[in-house]
Amino acid sequence: MRKTALLIGVVALACMAVSPASAAQAKQPQGPQEQPGPLGFPGIKHLSESLKLTPEQTQAVQHIYSEYQKKEHQAQQEAAKEAAKDKTPGAKAPRADTKGLRDEMATEIKAVLTEDQRKNFDELISELGKKKKKT
Repeated sequence: MRKTALLIGVVALACMAVSPASAAQAKQPQGPQEQPGPLGFPGIKHLSESLKLTPEQTQAVQHIYSEYQKKEHQAQQEAAKEAAKDKTPGAKAPRADTKGLRDEMATEIKAVLTEDQRKNFDELISELGKKKKKT
């Protein structure tokens, strides 16, 4: 009888010790963090929620993001090749010129959006640019 009472007490104590840990774990966000979009654009989820995109618009933007991720990767590879060619001591590595790609991508995204969404998109991109300049 004493062993049973002792065992119940130990199990209860163990449950109480585990409970705070599981509560803290439950508060942490589940799943991976959202990946940012290509060329410094916000992630799909953030963009979709901010602009209230329809499922069709979200799918179109995902396609655009996929296309421009490939283009961004190619531009970075080309810049790396140029850097490898330049053997000048102290020369800075050339950076991939992505301004044109960013502008093209923004134009393609805007073509999918409604007028109100375009205004919100411009504000969102403007805010991101301001935050980037501060850092």
